[in-house]
Amino acid sequence: MATQSPPTGDQVLVKSESIPVSELKEASPAAKPTDMDDTEKKSPLDVNPGPLYLNYDIPTTSGRGDDDDIGREQPIGADIQDGKEGDLGDEALEEESLEARIELLGRERPKSSNPSGLKSFLFSQFPCPRCSEYFVSGFTVVLPTVVVELNIPTASSIWPASAFSLAIAAFLLVFGRLGDMYGGYPLYVGGMAWLALWSLVCGFSQNAIMLDVCRALQGLGSAAFLPSSMMLIGSIYRPGPRKNLVFSIYGACAPIGFFTGIFFAGVAGQYTTWGWFFWIGMFLTLITTATSYFYIPSDIKERRALGIKMDWLGAILIVTGLTLFTFAIIDSSHAPQGWKTPYIYALFIVGCLLLLAAVYVEGYVAADPLIPASIFKVPCMTPLFCALFFTYGSLGMLLLFATFYMQTIMGASPLLVVAWYTPMAVGGICISTFGGFILHLLSGTVLIYVAGVAGILARANVCHRT
Repeated sequence: MATQSPPTGDQVLVKSESIPVSELKEASPAAKPTDMDDTEKKSPLDVNPGPLYLNYDIPTTSGRGDDDDIGREQPIGADIQDGKEGDLGDEALEEESLEARIELLGRERPKSSNPSGLKSFLFSQFPCPRCSEYFVSGFTVVLPTVVVELNIPTASSIWPASAFSLAIAAFLLVFGRLGDMYGGYPLYVGGMAWLALWSLVCGFSQNAIMLDVCRALQGLGSAAFLPSSMMLIGSIYRPGPRKNLVFSIYGACAPIGFFTGIFFAGVAGQYTTWGWFFWIGMFLTLITTATSYFYIPSDIKERRALGIKMDWLGAILIVTGLTLFTFAIIDSSHAPQGWKTPYIYALFIVGCLLLLAAVYVEGYVAADPLIPASIFKVPCMTPLFCALFFTYGSLGMLLLFATFYMQTIMGASPLLVVAWYTPMAVGGICISTFGGFILHLLSGTVLIYVAGVAGILARANVCHRT
């Protein structure tokens, strides 16, 4: 990695937050040339990609040119009495100019010697939420058919749907740290290939236990590529309107996966065998695996050079605690005596104790914690976590039990269920994409309020009509 010469003279060090050095230097005409110019020769999407992110302390000179607002100097002896005010004015000008540069860079397309490679990169990333959502939403439509054909007891019918999400929740932090250690490329490609493999096996399941195990192993694949995808896209785009739009389109692919999943589940449940739902998903996942293998830049060497370590103790406590805690909650409604069943409250207590131990380890013991305590000190971060917890939790319950209600109580066919879910998918695609165009103009908090209130009203209307 190229080194940086120390600042000399009237240079001022400005910390660059996720801004590629070469492009920030281009936006600052007063910057002095350094040996970091070599980074301009490499792009994340070149044939031999370099590091995806380069975070350096960037020296900016305070030149005396008329077009340099940052480096404006006052004559010696001028405004002696108001010297402090003059310093504050210079600092304000410097901060304002830097913010303007960051805003300008946030609107620019990432530099690449291979422009088509950027499109191919996004083409390999956007299917990520689609592949995951396909197996979440679509399976709820085909589940009643699976329950009948595999003779799954009513008390166990929830596990084929829950095993997938439980595996994602338990291992998401672990795979996120592995991505920090080894790069997003191997985790993304490997996770997609793993999901395709177990999707193939799922279609041949002969009993409930085999299906539950295969669904849990499917979830490991999603747990690997979901955080890696966010890492890879975030390393290419800086904060700004263009990044907002890219992530909005990325989010809009989740409703696309939602509709694709329920559509093929409806077709498979009504016209073919339910195994075709998994096999079609396997083909879609294999396409994404192939494109990601060829078009995602590898960052393995750069990540290995960072020397990030795994918090194994925290990982074991979090995975085990979450698994036992969630298992007790899910299975309590189907246990012989409910919460009075000995193994239910025993697992619940053990899970809670393990999670409390994980909190202690992450906050006071681990050198490189999976969940740094500092993240909760960010303003509004804790309320945001709570809001997302209840939002996604309620959505998952809605999809599962609404589908059961439509098919078992209302007697709807699988394709009719697809038709009833279609407005939900279309609305999600349109609103998510539209949000990308206004996110830099409107606070994200407002959008969360609107989404939350809309969800409450929709669910209240459904409850009133039923």
